Amino acid sequence: MLWPYHAALMATAFTLSATGAAVSTFMRKKPWWFKTHRRLEIAGAAFLVLGYAMAAYMIWRMGADPERPHQMIGGAAVLVVLATAAAGWASLKVRRYGARLRTAHRWAGRLSLVLMLTAALTGMMDAGLI
Repeated sequence: MLWPYHAALMATAFTLSATGAAVSTFMRKKPWWFKTHRRLEIAGAAFLVLGYAMAAYMIWRMGADPERPHQMIGGAAVLVVLATAAAGWASLKVRRYGARLRTAHRWAGRLSLVLMLTAALTGMMDAGLI
């Protein structure tokens, strides 16, 4: 039974990502906010990818249906998190479109948190926890 490990990885990913978002929202006046935000989000994305890899293994091993709402929302969350990271990185490197990329980064970050939370809720429903 691997789903508790998957759940722990994803809960850690969400916690790190939500904390990183809170740092960028509420701690901007602190000199350390950006490094802390970046480190928390990189760690959150790493845990998310590990949790997703475990989910893919579980689906493959059990022969489960990969088109259930939890799996589809979780896959979308992973894609949006990676797009968020790419937009954040690009906003620092591509000065010409920096403002637009920062806006895209912020909105993608918000969407990724909503998708992660929705995936968590549907996963708990699938597991019979709620």
